[in-house]
Parts: sequence; structure tokens; C-alpha cells
Amino acid sequence: MRAPASSVSIALIFTLAVSNAAQADLPEHPAIAGFSPAQAEIFPIDGEPPVGLTFGAAVAIRNGKAFIGMTHFDPTGGVAVFVQSTDGGWERTQRLVPSDPTPTQFGRALAFRDGVLIVRSNAGAYIFRRLDGLWREAQKLPLPSDLGESDSQHPLKYEAGVLAIGSRTPELHGMVQLYKVNVDTGKFMPLQRLTAADGKQLDGFGSSLGVTRSAIVVGAADAAYVFRRNADGRWVQRQKLLPAQGAGGFGYAVAIDNDMILVGAPFTDGEGGNFGETPDGHAAQGAVYGFVPVNGHYVETFKLRPRPDELFQYERFGHDLAMFGGHIAVATSAPAEFRPVQAYAVTYARTGTVVLPEGIAANFQHAPLALAIANNLLLVGSRTVRCDPFGDPCIGQALLYDLNRHVQ
Repeated sequence: MRAPASSVSIALIFTLAVSNAAQADLPEHPAIAGFSPAQAEIFPIDGEPPVGLTFGAAVAIRNGKAFIGMTHFDPTGGVAVFVQSTDGGWERTQRLVPSDPTPTQFGRALAFRDGVLIVRSNAGAYIFRRLDGLWREAQKLPLPSDLGESDSQHPLKYEAGVLAIGSRTPELHGMVQLYKVNVDTGKFMPLQRLTAADGKQLDGFGSSLGVTRSAIVVGAADAAYVFRRNADGRWVQRQKLLPAQGAGGFGYAVAIDNDMILVGAPFTDGEGGNFGETPDGHAAQGAVYGFVPVNGHYVETFKLRPRPDELFQYERFGHDLAMFGGHIAVATSAPAEFRPVQAYAVTYARTGTVVLPEGIAANFQHAPLALAIANNLLLVGSRTVRCDPFGDPCIGQALLYDLNRHVQ
């Protein structure tokens, strides 16, 4: 049931009053499992080690299954599969690689839902399904030649039978390609393309994605776009989201779940201005903007960020987002001169339109982070863990946190 405008206003006041809680004062969530590449992947018996294994470049988790992308596993990339055992532990069961030897960066984006795993490489999207207890490639979706294989941001989301793949390719003004599942064959088929009504070159449309059964949100440079289905089943643009104040990098990351949209602006300064760096040379701390529907229209109702007296101690707050059920996770980092830990995730508890600080997870030494939430668990990947200072490959790691518990 949609909250009336009056209740949203109350939630806005309450949320803004508490969302700036000091991150240093929040309790830590316990890490309950760690995922690492196999020794043979780091040091293969034959041939040269992979150039930057980047285990943790992308992560996905749901219903006792976890998937970790390692984009530079030689020669094409790969995905490590972990399954939760009856005693609560996690066991590695498979390594997935593409059937054809040509793609690279296999595992750069992952989506897992309804027993379907989708893996993106620089050349296509690969559909995996379980057969006889193993994950097997069932289909390859070659990406359209103009989708932008080398795009550095490459979101992929799957929900309710709809697969969305984004690209911010400048020549196309950015776009999102949609696919749907054929109920008779189980194969994914092209559905339509989404573009911004006011799109222009370099606007970054397609940089980030969020998909639900009823709405799709697409991040762009300094904006986010909301699409909904028409009566004929086609997705059409319904709204363009903008922050109440200027926000650097607004749209860099987005998330949508249960009538709430989050938009990350990791390059926003402490006062909310549109600057990549503050006037005194400190890195911008970033912010996350929350929108909820009021009378069918999404309205900005809260803003998440470190509290003002900790200005300049945080940076890139909101460079990745995850939201599922009653939990929100925001990826951020801290300049080395302020904290020994340089990358972590701040979590929030969500009840309706009220969002409250919850805890901290992910004690990594390097950013960026990749986030995934499901079943009260937060999976965090960091592809830059264990980097040799002399330029040898980054190994990467992923950790799993219990969001219902805190370190005593």
C-alpha cells in the first residue's frame, strides 16, 4: 500500500535527522565466510600467471548460492561457484568459463535470479542453468555490435523474466538493451531498447541499472531515468530523477526495491555541490539520495552521507549500492591518511520509508567494492586485494557478512 504524502513527510524529517550518523560509531557486522581464488588460479602449473586475476570484480548471492567473477583469469575470465552446506559453511563447487575461447573479461557483471545465472563478458551475455547438479551454459547472447564492448561500466540486471544490459557508449548517447524469456523455449529473446528522451552524447545513460517487476531505473551523468510498462507491455520513460541540490556523479550507481530508489553521487562534496574535488583539494565525500513514490511520482525524501563534522574523512560514498528487503549497503572508502582501512560498506536498516544506520562491513584495504545482498547476507568483493606494489597482478577476495548480527 502506498504511503500518503503526509507520512512520507514525517519519514523525511526522521530519516534526515539520523542518516548522518558517524560511520566510526557504528557496530561491525561479523564476517562469516571468506572466498578466495584457488591456488592453481593464482599460480598455474603451466604457463604464466594471469594478468590481474581480479577475483571479486562482480558478485551475486541468493538462496545459499554465491558467485564471484574473476575477469582476468587466463585467458578469458571465469566465475567461481560456492554453495552453502547444511552446517552453514560454504564449499566451492565449480569454476565457470565460456564455451567459446574468444571473449575476455568473462565475469565482469553477474545476475542471479530464479535459478538462472547470467554472466557478462566483453562480447556477450552467457546464460547458465543447473543440470544434473552442475551449472551449464545454456545460451549465449551476442551483444549488438553497437552496445560498446569496451565500456568500463557494464551493468547487468535480471528480474521477473526481464534481462537488462546497459552501455554508456558515447556514440549512442547511452542505451539499455532489454531481453525477455520465451516461456516455451526458456531462451532469452531481444525485447526493446531504452534510451533517454533528452539523451545526448557523453550523458552516460546506461552507466547503472536497477530492475523490478514494475519499474526500471537507469543511471546517467547527473540524472536517473524511471521506466514503466505500458498496457501493451512496452517499457516507456515516466520520470527523470534529479537531486534537489547539485550532486557530482549523481546516477553513477542506482538501486531499486519495494517502491524505493537509491541514486549514488560519489563525487558530491560536503555541501552537496557538483564538484569532483572540494576547493581545498580534498576528495569529495559523496552521498546517496533516496526516492519514494508519492501519488505515482518518485520524490526525493532522504539523503545518506557521513556526518558533517567528519568532512574530508570519507570519499566516493555511494560508488556502489545494494538493496534487498530490509537492508541497504553503500560502498565507500577513506583516504589512507585518515583510516588504515580504505574501503568498506556502510549498512542501513529499512522499514517502509524510514532508513536508519545499521553497521559497517568489508574491511578491505582497497576500493572499489562490488556488493550483493540477499537473505540478510551481504557479499562484498574487492578485486584489488593483494596487489603487489611493483605492479604484479591483483588477486582479489570476497567476504560474506551477516547483517542480522554485530561483533560483540
